[in-house]
Amino acid sequence: MRGASRLVLAFATLAAGAAPLEARADWEVRRSTTREHDLAANAERAFTERPEDVALARRLIRLVGATGRAALRTRVCEPARAPTAAATDLLRCATLTFELGGADEEAASTFARAAAARPSLAAFEGEARTLARLGHKDEARARYEAALPFAHRPADERRVLEAALALVDVRAEPARALAFDQRLAALDPRDTTIAERVADDLARLGRSSEAAALLDARLPSANDEERFALSLRAAELYDAAGEHERAAAALAAILARTPRAA
Repeated sequence: MRGASRLVLAFATLAAGAAPLEARADWEVRRSTTREHDLAANAERAFTERPEDVALARRLIRLVGATGRAALRTRVCEPARAPTAAATDLLRCATLTFELGGADEEAASTFARAAAARPSLAAFEGEARTLARLGHKDEARARYEAALPFAHRPADERRVLEAALALVDVRAEPARALAFDQRLAALDPRDTTIAERVADDLARLGRSSEAAALLDARLPSANDEERFALSLRAAELYDAAGEHERAAAALAAILARTPRAA
């Protein structure tokens, strides 16, 4: 019996020690759940105030988890179902729907309703982004173009132009590509890469001499590496335009700047 008593005592001791551990684990779970619920609630309130905030929509989706997404969409999109829904309600629903995925047609139409209710950069850009994901490149590019008048900051304008340009077949539509690239070049006149793109667009349009002159004009502000690439490309363009003397002069300038072996 003495051995049995020791066994009972040992079991009682283990049970007594386990109880606080279980209680602590339960408390940790409840605290974690409460914290996550509070974070999700705070994020949802913030999203109500910033319906165009894509990063916030993504964070909110992560916080509610897979099990909470359907209810979240219902809460967010219910106000947007009214025929006279406010632009902010429509934009909020469209942004969330796009980020949730799986209902791009609905997201595109909701973005379009938001743009009709109150034209804005976020509404046009959101619709363009959704149409692009659906594979409707021409319609997406048109919506990006519609967004441009509302892109008041250089960073916004650059982002919209780059997105629109990505939907252009530069070989099939060089004039359209040129228009976008020239606007990008105006935003950053020192960007050599964009200057070269403008030159390529001009060359595709049969304006090789103009393209070469454009690159020549960039030489004074270019560094050594850029100057070599620009001069070589300008020489090629002058030669393509039939201006062989200018092509030869450009190549001679390159050789004159090239260090000679001892």
